[in-house]
Amino acid sequence: MKPHSFHFFNQSFKYCLRFICLWGLFSFSNTSLFSQNQIINDTSKFNLKTDTISTDSLTLKKNSKVIESRIDYSATDSVRFDLISKKVYLYRKGEIKYQKIDLKSGQIEVEFDKRELRACGIKDTNGRIGEKPEFNDDGTAFKSEELYYNFDTKKGVITTLKTQEGESYIHGERVKKMENDVTYIKHGKFTTCDDDHPHFDIRFNRAKMIPNDKIVTGPAMIYIADVPTPLFIPFGFFPNKKGQSSGIIIPNPGSAPRRGFFFKEGGYFFAFSDKLNLKLTGDIYSRGSWAIRGFSNYAKRYKYNGSINLSYSLNKYGEQGDPDFEKSRDFSIQWVHNQDPKAHPNHRLSANVNLVSSNSYKYSLNANSYFTNTTQSSINYTTNLWDRFSMSVDFSQTYNINTGDMNINLPSITLNSTQRYYPLKHKKQVGKTKWYENINLNYSLRADNQLNTNDSALLDKKTFKNMKNGMVHSIPINSSFNIFKFINISNSINYTERWYTQTVEKRWISDTTYQGTDTILPYLEVTKSNRFAAARDFSFNASASTRMYGIVQFKRGPIVAIRHVLNPSFSFSYRPDFSQKFWGYYKTYTDKYGKEVPYSIFEEGIYGSPPSQKYGSIGFSLGNNLEMKVRSKKDTISGTTKIVLIESFSLSTAYNLAADSLNWSPISLYARTTLFKKIAVSYSSIWDPYVILPNGQRINQFEWTQNRRFLRLENTTWTFDVSWSLNSKGKTASNPLPLPSGYDYYGINEVLGQQVDFSIPWNFSVNYNYRYTSSRIASLFSYTKTYVQSLGMSFDMNVTPKWKVGVRSGYDFETGEFTYTSLDIYRDLHCWEMLFNWIPFGYRSSWNFTIRVKANMLRESLKYEKKNDYRDRR
Repeated sequence: MKPHSFHFFNQSFKYCLRFICLWGLFSFSNTSLFSQNQIINDTSKFNLKTDTISTDSLTLKKNSKVIESRIDYSATDSVRFDLISKKVYLYRKGEIKYQKIDLKSGQIEVEFDKRELRACGIKDTNGRIGEKPEFNDDGTAFKSEELYYNFDTKKGVITTLKTQEGESYIHGERVKKMENDVTYIKHGKFTTCDDDHPHFDIRFNRAKMIPNDKIVTGPAMIYIADVPTPLFIPFGFFPNKKGQSSGIIIPNPGSAPRRGFFFKEGGYFFAFSDKLNLKLTGDIYSRGSWAIRGFSNYAKRYKYNGSINLSYSLNKYGEQGDPDFEKSRDFSIQWVHNQDPKAHPNHRLSANVNLVSSNSYKYSLNANSYFTNTTQSSINYTTNLWDRFSMSVDFSQTYNINTGDMNINLPSITLNSTQRYYPLKHKKQVGKTKWYENINLNYSLRADNQLNTNDSALLDKKTFKNMKNGMVHSIPINSSFNIFKFINISNSINYTERWYTQTVEKRWISDTTYQGTDTILPYLEVTKSNRFAAARDFSFNASASTRMYGIVQFKRGPIVAIRHVLNPSFSFSYRPDFSQKFWGYYKTYTDKYGKEVPYSIFEEGIYGSPPSQKYGSIGFSLGNNLEMKVRSKKDTISGTTKIVLIESFSLSTAYNLAADSLNWSPISLYARTTLFKKIAVSYSSIWDPYVILPNGQRINQFEWTQNRRFLRLENTTWTFDVSWSLNSKGKTASNPLPLPSGYDYYGINEVLGQQVDFSIPWNFSVNYNYRYTSSRIASLFSYTKTYVQSLGMSFDMNVTPKWKVGVRSGYDFETGEFTYTSLDIYRDLHCWEMLFNWIPFGYRSSWNFTIRVKANMLRESLKYEKKNDYRDRR
């Protein structure tokens, strides 16, 4: 449509401006009129505000009924402004913004006299309605077929509504929106399916929805695929608060063949605040089993965060009196605490506590928990003292679930100086640094209080009397310098002092007059004396090392160069004999044969005793590295690629100056490399230069003199490790098997269905281990050979865009049996999911089939589960 004359444009604009002034509604900017019936074309925008306007010397009073805020609106097709009816019509992708309200619709009609608007969609040539109204009021959003809204009362009537509240979606045929955002719904549906025609829903006649609080309905019935089910509820109550909220946790009913009928995981959730919550749940079985659990998360921004998980249970499997009846009391305490690095620059507290009973993981359906043999717990506190020392206090515990052995440290304290001291260095450096100015020393301290016991004797009063404690001080003195610019010389004197509060005295008792009534003579009496004692020792070490290179270059062919790196090093160590009477660390007792037997009074100390026998050794080692550089078109910068042929090949031996015989130590060889960036190969062997007798005793005679060979092979070990993960995109998969084969107590692992990634069509992971060991036996004529070979594999793939299958298995070649094997199948059913796990053989052979709603709020309520639990088999 072509524009009219400038005169007509000016007159039209003047009349429009007067109308706006009279009503006090509009303020125009960048507007253009193109026809007599006031049609304003594409993307024209108008701003409506409350200011009264004075034009042509006409002053108006502010209207008390004007709209209280600015209104911005636009449309892509047209905006029709009706001066007589005081209405504005927006067509095609219309949008209105008023205060916190944002409305988008195909057709919008605004009546300024009544301060109301109406919105609806647009029918296409096929009769389908598009561009339906989308209404958003300060985060409360919904879609509808038709909408009426009043700016004054902030009330509205909505036809065919769909709105989202958290994980849930509300549908309604007719909805009334009140001023306080409370919504009344007639003939509605409640569902967690985001489809316009949901796959399942809970239908009701009337409901009241309070935003960020709850949804209350009258009688309701569950429909699946528009088919009514027998599931009927007299009323519905659905929380829809954003974030966490307190409430009852409905228990899950069921039955287990060996434990009876049950209600499990019922309890209450306490949402104290965004920083603290608590979940209390419990289980009860008809045959006497029960359990109680408590879980809490806590956090303080920029300070700390953590979680506490406690559980205690009484488990009864089978009928009392049956041969296979089992009963156990189990507990677990798990605490994780992390301090934010920003909380304090010098202090830090962290904890990772995992205390469990011996049977806690016996019946766990989680594969990782089931295969756990050892648990570890630790609480650590670190701090800086006077900017010179760092101190660490650790409380730790290690527990072997199979044997029941426990190692407890209460506590372990470590103190280290954070800087080295140079006592001979000048404060103001003048000239070059002298070699003696590099002499430096450091200090460290460690104190331990250890208890080694078994879980059956942990609460025994005598147990804690056997705790071992002590303190050890270490002062290393070091210096280093270069000679001839290429040889590095390092020297060190290591001083160690151990402090104990207990020593040992031994004597042989064979006197028939001894008064021990239950004692069988003769016997060795060990007496522990509670007294302070210090054990000191020191040693001297020196080493010289250098590095040599050998390079061979090629002008033609694919090989550019081969480089050989040699790292020879020599060492010298000396330590005096601390078993001499001068030191007072060793004593003797006379056995029943009259022989003097030496022993250390600190032999039961936590840090041991100063070593006996004088030691002086000269050591030699030679390290090798071999690399090759080849031409490569893939590297566009240098045109070459480096290939490591031998990552490391080392040879080492030593000569003991203080020994009167057998001075040479066996020669050790070690080599490793990686083939094709996937296969790790390592080799080690020990070669002895001395003759050995059939009984295994080494004698001071070289192999060359008797057997005409320089060395005798003692043992050899070869290892091959292949670990390879690949996905369909040609990249190493960070999580090659997103379908975990472990299940929690209630079915398939919660990770499954939430983290299944269909964007990667397939993942494959394989791990192969081979170990060959050959060791000499005392007969000298043969070697024992052992082979350890195992294969592990995991694979998952998208069968279709909605089906995913995962397999996990392995094979032990030594036993000829398959290791833990499982098959996982996952089906994405939009708002539902199907899960299947099958462990075909082994002690944990079982299967589990589950269909359930994805949403967390209905996951445990709307589901069907069928399983064969290995725990319920006889």
